[in-house]
Amino acid sequence: MAFFSEPHLSEAYRMAYQYYQTRQYREALPLFRVLVVGNHEERKYWKGMAACLQMIQEWKEALLCYQTAIFLDPDSDLELYIHAADCCFSMDQVNEGLDLLNKVKEKAEKAGNKHILTHVDLMESVWNNHLKVR
Repeated sequence: MAFFSEPHLSEAYRMAYQYYQTRQYREALPLFRVLVVGNHEERKYWKGMAACLQMIQEWKEALLCYQTAIFLDPDSDLELYIHAADCCFSMDQVNEGLDLLNKVKEKAEKAGNKHILTHVDLMESVWNNHLKVR
């Protein structure tokens, strides 16, 4: 039994996304929360909630939401791993962030995704240097 009909979910997502696009993250967040209750298997709802949380610097909760989105489909949106790593770095969990970058690097190599590989190489360089400076 669904809590919300598909038209209601679609309208709530449209509104949440519009708030997000206009950088009104705190306004978008409750809508994304309703969306994940309405359909906890929809990856884009978890991704939206994670992005809002990350933008308001709620990194721990954002990381959990990114991890849920990744769990729902580990190979479809490799950028989720990068966002999750960013949350780890923001919480000074550098080794955990580097582990996530290694996972996404393997997936990107298999998929031949040069954009992700370039991004990961840059991030790894920055954070490995950060570890050396410590």
